[in-house]
Amino acid sequence: MKSNIVKKSGIAVILCLVLLFSVRIVPCQTIKAGHEIGSAGQDIQSYQIVFDWLKTQYDPTLKAEDKIKATVNTYFILKYESWKNGRFVDFAYLFSRTDNISWSSYAYERDLLSICLMNWEYYNSLLKSYDYRPELSGLVVESDHAFIKVWPHAYMIHRDTPSRIDESPWGIHEISVIWQNGLWLIQRDVSKDEIAESYPPGTDFISLRRTYFERIKRAEIADKEIAKATRDSRATSKREHLQSLRPHSNSYRTWDNTKCRNYALAYSSNDPGSSSYNPRFIIYAADCQNFVCQCIWYSFGGIDEIGPIESHALPMIDNSIPARTWWCDSEGASAYSSNPIKYYWTWVPDFNSMVTWNYSHDAVGLQCSTGSLSGLMIGDYVKYKDGSHVYIISSIVDADHDYDVDFNEIYVCAHTANHRDVRLADWTSASLVDLMWVRRFKNPTS
Repeated sequence: MKSNIVKKSGIAVILCLVLLFSVRIVPCQTIKAGHEIGSAGQDIQSYQIVFDWLKTQYDPTLKAEDKIKATVNTYFILKYESWKNGRFVDFAYLFSRTDNISWSSYAYERDLLSICLMNWEYYNSLLKSYDYRPELSGLVVESDHAFIKVWPHAYMIHRDTPSRIDESPWGIHEISVIWQNGLWLIQRDVSKDEIAESYPPGTDFISLRRTYFERIKRAEIADKEIAKATRDSRATSKREHLQSLRPHSNSYRTWDNTKCRNYALAYSSNDPGSSSYNPRFIIYAADCQNFVCQCIWYSFGGIDEIGPIESHALPMIDNSIPARTWWCDSEGASAYSSNPIKYYWTWVPDFNSMVTWNYSHDAVGLQCSTGSLSGLMIGDYVKYKDGSHVYIISSIVDADHDYDVDFNEIYVCAHTANHRDVRLADWTSASLVDLMWVRRFKNPTS
């Protein structure tokens, strides 16, 4: 028995050496901005991770379940290593790559990570360290196939904010694995978090990589143009609605962005399986706009009690007021009578069209406008340009101490997917989103 174990250990070492050298020549997207397809660099730490994984795979005392968990954990640890090192660390050897499905899944995850690394490097969001704390569930093993759900959660410290502990933005991954040549290997990885939504399967990653700086530059030019156009109406970086904390007339409601932040933190979580939502409001399968509206509603004086919510008290607006309806309660939300019907409380495009129209016409209700980094504040919101998702800004951390807001200094809260005070640049770029300023809320005349 002992000699067999020694033989297996020897085979493991040989295989490890083969993998370590072969992984260097697997074609992959490197992450250094502007680079083309190249070879993945490995370091001593990565070699050790590979060696440890192989030891578990060839350990006769371990169950299949333990080996499967070792494979998926190694997969995500290598992703975090890439994030920390600012250099792509290949995980090709963890995929079976014996059919089109496995090859496509590997290639997609490889290219997706390469784009993320370009964003993390550009926005100064690389990691100083991480504490990997995964949650694995639903493991089912059937002969030579298995399925497992993984939330690859980690507590992270970014290089530019060494005194702050952040949490990973990654959501739940559904992973299929297969027993192949004595190893449990990944056959397919499916996730539905914002990173995957921003760059879904079929994305032209080659084009994205080659046009990366062009798109970023366009976004920065647009931001400066907005800042210049709104400079007079927003004064300086303190903006007009700091003054609204002192009501200057009965026409507009007092806006308290600190209340917005407090509400957002109270009813959000980074756990994708958690329901930290406000129980006094209806919960939707896609709840992001509902949550943002709640935060803004509360910041303009909304009372978080059953009575005012169910009666649609101001700053909600129902059919009793001649304006576009904007309300929500425990059973439903406003559906404004028009052709087509507008869902101003619950659907991102409808909400945004209402609040920007209200601002341009100084109409009754909530007023917002497209904003810029200059003057951005806690309590403002961020939406994807395609209207697929929206976040409330919960913190702005001046990491470089220059008294200006940079994209990597924006932290947000959200529902579906759940986020609580997470750095926005960890999963998206400025070229994909619009920064929206909350302007004011105009009261009805009677």
